[in-house]
Amino acid sequence: MKQADFIKSIIILNKGMYKNNLTVEEIGLPLEGSTKNFRADIYDINIRESKVTIFEVKSSKQDFDIDFKKGKYLNYLLYCDYLYFCVHIDLYKYVNSMLFENTDEINETNKNIGIYIIDDTGLFKCMKKAKKSEFFNLKENEIDSIINKVNTQLKYRYYKIHENKFKEYKKQLFN
Repeated sequence: MKQADFIKSIIILNKGMYKNNLTVEEIGLPLEGSTKNFRADIYDINIRESKVTIFEVKSSKQDFDIDFKKGKYLNYLLYCDYLYFCVHIDLYKYVNSMLFENTDEINETNKNIGIYIIDDTGLFKCMKKAKKSEFFNLKENEIDSIINKVNTQLKYRYYKIHENKFKEYKKQLFN
């Protein structure tokens, strides 16, 4: 399993198992008037608290640097209340210094971003709590689009979990 997939699995196990959370991976975000394709690695909707959190998974310095230099991660703040980078514990110091200590690269918005670490045992720990995004303000059509994507992801996940049962049932019906 790739490190990024391992990290996503840990986030889904920790966030997606709560009865008030809808947690999906790789969800496309609608950027009005943009031809760019943005995907949130993990999109978590906490229904009880009415909050949306995006977890952006970075598995290497190069992976982080590509998004960081382009400022791509700042677009995610338009689609969530809270944004977290999730990295392996070995990458934490680097990501933390780039976001909060490197004065040449710091964007004032970075102070709103949080960081979670994951280690090889599955530890999932918040190292820096994110602050609520002041940019999150979805239009009704964007909300509908995201809800449809979340719904599709959840149906697909349910199917994958029960795929063997469905195949067995189909075999029994037609044999």
